[in-house]
Amino acid sequence: MLLTRQADPSRHLFVISVLPHAAEVFHFTRAWGGWRKAHTGVVELADPLGQPAQLKDRLRQLCAPWGGVAHSRCAWVLPPDVLGVLALPAGPGLSGASLPFDLSEVRHAQLEAQAQDFKTLLWLHQDWMDPLERVTRELGWQLTDLYAQAQLWAALAGGKRPELVLQVQGRQATLHAQVQGRLVRATVLDDLDGAALERRVQAEWLSLQAGPAAPALSSAPVLQLVGGDDNLFASLPESWSLQRVPALDQGAALLALFKHTEGGIVLQAQVNPWPQKIKTLSAALGVLGGVVYGAMVWHDGELAQQTKTQNDWIKKQTPRYETLRQAQKDALYQSQYLAQLKNLQQVPPITTPLAALIAATPEPVILTSVDLEEKGFSLAGQGAAVEDVVTQVGKLPGFSNLKPREITRPDNLPKQVQVFGIDGVYAPPKPPAPEAPKGDAKPAGGAHAS
Repeated sequence: MLLTRQADPSRHLFVISVLPHAAEVFHFTRAWGGWRKAHTGVVELADPLGQPAQLKDRLRQLCAPWGGVAHSRCAWVLPPDVLGVLALPAGPGLSGASLPFDLSEVRHAQLEAQAQDFKTLLWLHQDWMDPLERVTRELGWQLTDLYAQAQLWAALAGGKRPELVLQVQGRQATLHAQVQGRLVRATVLDDLDGAALERRVQAEWLSLQAGPAAPALSSAPVLQLVGGDDNLFASLPESWSLQRVPALDQGAALLALFKHTEGGIVLQAQVNPWPQKIKTLSAALGVLGGVVYGAMVWHDGELAQQTKTQNDWIKKQTPRYETLRQAQKDALYQSQYLAQLKNLQQVPPITTPLAALIAATPEPVILTSVDLEEKGFSLAGQGAAVEDVVTQVGKLPGFSNLKPREITRPDNLPKQVQVFGIDGVYAPPKPPAPEAPKGDAKPAGGAHAS
């Protein structure tokens, strides 16, 4: 057994996707928000299903550190040469099914989502079940579902994907076909040479036109190439609409498939324990709610009286609350007004020195810049010598420490026009102290003669 730890196996799902010369395995865990991808890895083998013992050992080594539990669910995603896809006419039963084996020798399932004119059948020969069941059982998991690789494209893109998808992996390619968003065909192509590939794709398209899905086909299909090189892309029919896309993200496609309406071949139905738990919890809550409701009905009169009393009290208090709220708003407004008034009173009278400077500069002197700061100022202008301006400004009250300052002479200024620049300090002059009245003068001595 690979996994023996006791836990809820319904919350773990392992998916093994069989690819050419490899098998990719995904570990999903389920929480309240649905399934999420927890781990992923790849096991490289020349023929995964033809080497079940080696595949089991490699999967055991890869998945051991992932922390799954015994009896976890396991699903396989199989290529078209293992799990076939067949379109049948719409209607009950499997009439018109042209399988190469008797129905008693195959496992089959009909996809739930159907088009108007046809339905899709998934089928698997019973011989393939032996390696699938043996590998799954020896890893300690439960084999529950089988999916076709072509279903991943339908789940990921729904009905918006093109009618043909050519998926290239190494020297092998798989051709998936869908009509009206429904899977109708999947074929393995071994020959990827240009002319042979074009003939094979054309033959597959003609085969679809002769099948039950023919009325819904378009005249010229859209073919999407996944993987492959430029030469392969150039060898496809030029009359078709061709697209190239990156490789398929199988993890995202599997998550989309779990939410999709189409299932696979269900081998063992799984019961989700959460619905039963929710039903039990709902019943318990229903009983508890009935008890609480009965108590509320019994106390209905008292509760109604209490509610009326509280509503009356609220109506009485509402005018007081509105009055207090308005008083609070008025107090806040008054506080903000006084704070702004105080700030305005503390602003220094910048206009006073500016007016004095303008008055002190005689015509035709022009002031080109005046920079007043808290304790200093800078002055520049034209039309007078710097010495004359220093003398005039120095006579003004509050101006001191005047020093000439070099300034850049404008290029377009005539040479005979003088320029000047001055730096200095400005301090508003203090007002004179008030004089005491003459009649109230006191003697110099400290005491009166008696």
